[in-house]
Amino acid sequence: MIPEPITPDDKLRRLIEEKSAASSNMCWTCGTCDIECPVYLSTARLDPQKIIRMANLGMLTALTELPEIWYCLSCRRCHRGCPNAVKPYEVIHHARREALIRRLVPHHMWPQLQQLLSRFQRVRWRTVEACMHGELNELSAEKWQQWLEEPIKIDPEPVRAGRSAATGHPAEFVSDADSHACYTCSECSGCCPIFSSRPVFDPQYIIRMANLGLTDEVIHSPSIWLCLKCELCGSACSQKVRGYKVIQDLQTLALEEEIVDAGFPERLDRAERVIYPLLIEAVDGLRLEGDAD
Repeated sequence: MIPEPITPDDKLRRLIEEKSAASSNMCWTCGTCDIECPVYLSTARLDPQKIIRMANLGMLTALTELPEIWYCLSCRRCHRGCPNAVKPYEVIHHARREALIRRLVPHHMWPQLQQLLSRFQRVRWRTVEACMHGELNELSAEKWQQWLEEPIKIDPEPVRAGRSAATGHPAEFVSDADSHACYTCSECSGCCPIFSSRPVFDPQYIIRMANLGLTDEVIHSPSIWLCLKCELCGSACSQKVRGYKVIQDLQTLALEEEIVDAGFPERLDRAERVIYPLLIEAVDGLRLEGDAD
């Protein structure tokens, strides 16, 4: 059966563009946004390019009813890669807002979703830890729930400036990230889409540790591998500190010092294909609970 052609609605297209300011009309469907999206890469269940095409057709109602708008991590990596400066996240954000206004989902779903995404970072932390020592091929429902609920605990120790056993010089290896300009205002943590607690992932804490020369402690932590490479911390910083560059250099150092082996990044990619589908199931569960209400 041949599907009915979609009739573009120019009025709604202009409305979406006005409300979202996403520059969606500049999209030429190159697919760069898709290959930047961590959820798409792990599950193919969130397609930023499709969402932009729907916006350009004026399919506002269909967008508000689309389950995948709730899968977005709000990392805005889709913005970073676009050669035409199209902003798929802004369309997703607008569609979410419209869905809430139209009561297509209950209002309490939004804080529940934020809490779920925050707890999901605990799962990612433990996934990294597992991949440091081996392979994560599956995750049972019981273990998933346990990793969601149990906070990450680290032993509190006094932080003292000093030479790192790994580098020999405090923060020297990240000098091109302008990390010494940091005055710990927390702008980076405030804008980070995955910041939830210091033991799990806190850009400011990682930068501060690097500045104090405590890189040996940081490169042993799973935290440095949670960064989504969205670069929002660099954009938000009033001191132009590139926190993402500090973290990238710490990852490189961890590989060079053989804290993790050369096969670790590939194992982590495979493990993310295990945990992200479970996140989507959990998000769908929140929506279905709303339907039941």
